[in-house]
Amino acid sequence: GFAIPINLARKVADDIIKYGKVRRGVLGVQISQLDESTAKGLGLDKPRGILVQDVISGSAAEEAGIKAGDVILECEGKEVNRPGELQEIIARKRPGDKVKLKIYREGKTIELTATLKPRKEEEEVAEAKDVEPPAKEIEPGVVSFEKLGLTVANLDEEARSKYKVKNGVIITKVEPFSEAYDKGIRENDIIIEADRKPVRNVDDLKKIIQSRKSGEVILLRLRSSAGNRFVGLKIQ
Repeated sequence: GFAIPINLARKVADDIIKYGKVRRGVLGVQISQLDESTAKGLGLDKPRGILVQDVISGSAAEEAGIKAGDVILECEGKEVNRPGELQEIIARKRPGDKVKLKIYREGKTIELTATLKPRKEEEEVAEAKDVEPPAKEIEPGVVSFEKLGLTVANLDEEARSKYKVKNGVIITKVEPFSEAYDKGIRENDIIIEADRKPVRNVDDLKKIIQSRKSGEVILLRLRSSAGNRFVGLKIQ
């Protein structure tokens, strides 16, 4: 079988004896491991820490001031570079326990303390979801970024209501074998931010992308059926 850390096994046994079930504290974040491009887009020198893709409303993380796009570098004084490392630390805690986190945010390192909340069945301890490019206008409101492998279109009111977004552009085509495709970007994903700036329409996105040089990274925030996530794409 797989080895279970003795501290975790002891906590599980104690919880069952005292409460009749395992009590686990919840931080309330969706996280992923950082790749090189996304790390660069966030301003890190190399991939380190864990990227917070989204924060659950009303969670311990939200109340502690954690934001989407933060990078968790340490938890309880221990470096965390893989989602499982953070999950293991949180799994040893109970509701009401406090955890100290070291966070990287927009070039600065800050420390936050989160008070864990009770776990709900639908939540996980920490959900783990790994020269300027030409922009060609195909038709009004539709633009193809060939060197990113993406075609995007403006959202109409029906689409805004369907995808529950106030702003953004919808991806209508992703070129196979492009970096965007390899990183899981698909048709019907919504780009809601680029380089931490809101994207209201294709013209907004065009200006942001064309301000980047070849070899630089653009950081996109996407919304899909799986939730929000950040993806860094290198300008080819």
